[in-house]
Amino acid sequence: MSRQKLVSLLQAGYPQFKEHSGVPSWLLPERSFAVVVDGLGDTRMMEMSRCLGLLPDTVEEIPDGDVLPQGMWQEACLAWSCLSLVSETITALLESADRVMAKHNRGDLNTEPQAVFRSLMAIAFAPLVRQGKAVLHDVAVILGGAVDDPADMITRYADAVLSDDPATVTRVVECIGSHREWACWADMLQQLASSFPEDYRMVAVTPQLSEGLVDALADMMKETAHYGA
Repeated sequence: MSRQKLVSLLQAGYPQFKEHSGVPSWLLPERSFAVVVDGLGDTRMMEMSRCLGLLPDTVEEIPDGDVLPQGMWQEACLAWSCLSLVSETITALLESADRVMAKHNRGDLNTEPQAVFRSLMAIAFAPLVRQGKAVLHDVAVILGGAVDDPADMITRYADAVLSDDPATVTRVVECIGSHREWACWADMLQQLASSFPEDYRMVAVTPQLSEGLVDALADMMKETAHYGA
């Protein structure tokens, strides 16, 4: 089997990302991340990136990790202008998933969880890439939020879902759908999450999590109990 260049690059850079972004150590630890990206492989990750134009058109255009200078990942992480948004955005995403799935598990949710998942992931990822400015601006207008505070917009969207505000929820869904590249990305992300062939564990050392958050991780991100960190 040929070497997976993109997989190798991501696995090499992930420890620096975790260290400098402030992402909780218990969330998707390095060993689990390695399983995820190895299971996806270069081909599927390249296909998904094409929706947003995040990567070169072919794997051959991606540099080989062996020729990159030592310390490149640390420098890249520290120079990334969106680094400070990562931790609070992920925290808002997890808390919102907790609240939504808790209501879903009680049988009180009037919106399909997977539809919520697509919207939440688009709102969470859009501020981290330059391709997300337009859709984030349009969603902010609907939710009354600010583009420089994606964590608040995630919370606002979850509030609309939980307060049974179908007009706002529908407007957000239609807004994301009108940005065809983001609709493509969200749909592909959901397909990958639901069809991923490996058993893996998103959470390593679980802190004091509510039952709803555990269910949210399991239902939205396919957490299983068969892979330990």
